[in-house]
Amino acid sequence: MNAVFLSVLRCVTAGLALGAVLHAPSRANDSTGRIGSTGLVLQKSDAIEMREEILTISVDRISVRYRFFNASDADIETVVAFPMPAFGWNPGMAQWDANVGPMRGFKTLVDGVEKPAQVDVKAWFSGREISGELLSAGLGSKDIVSRLQCDAETVANKCWGDLKATLLRRDLITPQGWPKWEAQETAYWTMVFPARKEVRVEHSYTPLVGASYQVQTGNEPLIAGHPWANYGNRDTKEGCVDQNTTRQVDALRRKLADDNGVMLRNGVVDEAARGNFWLTLRDVEYVLGTGRNWKGPIQRFVLRIEKKTPQQVVSLCFAGKPRKVDDRGMEYEAKNFVPQDSLVVYFYDLAWEGK
Repeated sequence: MNAVFLSVLRCVTAGLALGAVLHAPSRANDSTGRIGSTGLVLQKSDAIEMREEILTISVDRISVRYRFFNASDADIETVVAFPMPAFGWNPGMAQWDANVGPMRGFKTLVDGVEKPAQVDVKAWFSGREISGELLSAGLGSKDIVSRLQCDAETVANKCWGDLKATLLRRDLITPQGWPKWEAQETAYWTMVFPARKEVRVEHSYTPLVGASYQVQTGNEPLIAGHPWANYGNRDTKEGCVDQNTTRQVDALRRKLADDNGVMLRNGVVDEAARGNFWLTLRDVEYVLGTGRNWKGPIQRFVLRIEKKTPQQVVSLCFAGKPRKVDDRGMEYEAKNFVPQDSLVVYFYDLAWEGK
């Protein structure tokens, strides 16, 4: 049979935005903005062009390099924001199962100089911001994030202490003590785009990666889609898994079978074989859509995908044919690029575990 042993939800990663108040959990490419009375607000720029974006995605690291140009005759001082993934509480039995938490290892360089960032925190529930409700209930702004990291044992009581009755009455947690909100942190800083000059901005950070595991035993076929697609919370088309993806996974399985002396019959494991094939899917999401907040299209966009091993199988939805960089990397390039809303990259690994 094929069984899903664990599924860890990924968090959506985004790019730079011009700051201004977020009306929904926003994830984006870099944009400009302002600081409003209720927090950071994303805006559109009619003067600053994005001349180049080079986005590199792997399961371990995401890095982005931008070249901006202020096409106006005046210096522009503005808030630049990087919305982090929104995340909620997950009833996983261990924190690594839940895969929730603030963005890790976020770093920004402006023209090669590290730029310290401030952090704006908001809480969301059903598309509505509830930060004020949580604060008036007695939580601090840091609690909006930290209380989402209570484990399954402490979230029922110890996580809330004397605040539990108030939070329950205001319908901010479930009767079991589970938080209902998602938290979103947005890093932001003020910078100047000089008139008629180019500015380079770089980001790098560790993404929060979704992970799903499938095992093949007996004579059941190995699936190369998303194991949660049948449960309605994963779009089977999001990673453009097709016959080519399936062929690559099957070819890898045949090689592993040969290497381990495993008998295959009609493309599946012989029932007498003592062991299982394990298919691991790691998925990374990056929202490109707010790259549309800058003046005009992105003049040059480069997408680089880096595999952890040469054997790793990659699937994604992106127009054009990639160029092979080396045995672990491939690269797409587009001119005058109007970004799609989001990009999901599937990374498949296959292993044989003998009994």
